[in-house]
Amino acid sequence: MKHFLILLYTLSVIAIGIWLITAMTIDTFAFDNPRAHIFQENTLKLQKPIKKDKIEKDTSIYYANMLTPSEITEAELAQALKYDLIDLAGVFLEAEEEYGVNAVHLAAIAALESGWGRYQFEENNIFGFFTETEFKSEEECIMYVAGFLAEHYLSKDGMYYGGGYRLKHVNKRWNGSEHWLTEVKGITSDIIDRIEDYRKEA
Repeated sequence: MKHFLILLYTLSVIAIGIWLITAMTIDTFAFDNPRAHIFQENTLKLQKPIKKDKIEKDTSIYYANMLTPSEITEAELAQALKYDLIDLAGVFLEAEEEYGVNAVHLAAIAALESGWGRYQFEENNIFGFFTETEFKSEEECIMYVAGFLAEHYLSKDGMYYGGGYRLKHVNKRWNGSEHWLTEVKGITSDIIDRIEDYRKEA
């Protein structure tokens, strides 16, 4: 009986010691870490701290929703585009100003659908947009598609609203292909990289 009580006492002391060490560690981490809110209600289940470069990338145009202003100039966008889309940089920005659809996302979709403006299944239709409307110019096409996206894809009342404002939400009813989404995201990222390089050189 005596040995059992000694064993029970020893185990109790060890358990209390482990609890105190754990509590002190968590309190110290929470005090020193400005992102202490990343703890779950069960503080023993810690998430990995968010890396600084991840935070910065999440706030870039690439990860922003399609209604986030691009905050770029015509010269910057022109430097980032290719082939026949270069001269349309100002129009993409005009469409953003008019309808609120991010110019970089617009340009990326047009780039994929038309090979940067070089290939069109119908004249001036650089978005491969299925419509009975015949566009008199590529500029008209950009403005029309931007307005259509804003009204029908990027509005909660829109007939093609996909539950959010990111490319993945638009893709649900625009194309539906994971390949399309991956390609547009890749082009968007490339455009942003070239804009950032241009700003560094300026």
